[in-house]
Amino acid sequence: METSEKSAEEIKKNIQEYKALGPKAWWAAKTKKKKISFILSLVLVAVAITCLFLIIFSRQVFGNDIADTIIGPENENGFIAIGKWFQDQTNLTKIVNTLVTMIVSFLIAYVITLIVRLSTFKGKKARTVGSLIKSFVKWLTILIDIFTILSIWGVDVTTLLASVGVLTLIIGLGCQSLINDVISGLFLVLDESFSVGDIVVIDGFRGTIKEIGLKSTKIIDAGGNIKSISNSAISTVVNLTEELSVAICDCDISYNEDIDNVEGIIKANLNKMKKAIPAIKDCSYVGITSLADSGVTLRFIAHCTEDNRYQVVRDMNKWIYKLFTDNNILIPYNQIVVNPPDPMPAKKNANPTVQASSSSTPDNK
Repeated sequence: METSEKSAEEIKKNIQEYKALGPKAWWAAKTKKKKISFILSLVLVAVAITCLFLIIFSRQVFGNDIADTIIGPENENGFIAIGKWFQDQTNLTKIVNTLVTMIVSFLIAYVITLIVRLSTFKGKKARTVGSLIKSFVKWLTILIDIFTILSIWGVDVTTLLASVGVLTLIIGLGCQSLINDVISGLFLVLDESFSVGDIVVIDGFRGTIKEIGLKSTKIIDAGGNIKSISNSAISTVVNLTEELSVAICDCDISYNEDIDNVEGIIKANLNKMKKAIPAIKDCSYVGITSLADSGVTLRFIAHCTEDNRYQVVRDMNKWIYKLFTDNNILIPYNQIVVNPPDPMPAKKNANPTVQASSSSTPDNK
């Protein structure tokens, strides 16, 4: 109850903040994709309202000649024409059959997708195959709906299907990239180059495979940014999940430290680091990697999964720092030493002959 009350309070606060900031904040909070879809939906609604207005008031806008063609000569206005169209049992049956077809196909596709999700949630390979099946089911449902709805409204589907061969040739010539994407997607799955959930680097973009479709592959990075790449454009892939990744931690010690003593302390406590950081599979101290300007650089290596690599490096830095400070091992850092200025010497004449002659000359009084 407390959590639900807190969430309700948070929602109320967010609503109040949006109201206080106004519509600008609401628009700024939307992503670019959401902005485009919102604008397109507004345009479609405006076009639909305009068309409906022109049909209803076609006699007033276009005149009787054009209005007779649009709503019929027997109808005085568009309201009567629309009412008669819906009263026609044939049209009403077509509308009902269209809605039933869409609902049934949606339910069938939803059930198939649900079964695929439940049967392919274990393992990366299963999720990859499931992603392809869901994409195939979606496009197949759309195609079946199109042909079924066209047949309901009296379109000769057999003639349309007979011309599929010519249409396929045209599509094959004009959509070669689409066919390449589909074929490349199938080969990516068959070759097991990567699977859903793998961390990969493609075209310099590092992220986790979110979805593998028939046309494109979606990758999401650590910041939540999603990049969609055409399957045919994927030429080289660096799969970071196939093997354990290496987490490297370098730490400096002072030149005044006894290196044998420091290495003895490290080896005695190295197993404790593995227990303190559960994400580490195994770790080791490999020795001195460089002699830096202000200290001796020691290197530690740990093996872990790729999704934990950066956090393991941060945890290792903290653990090694605490190990060194607890054992009074000096960690050098850049220092600026300011010396006092040199003392100024007494001023002397640089030419001794001039000094001697000036002292031997008598005063003229």
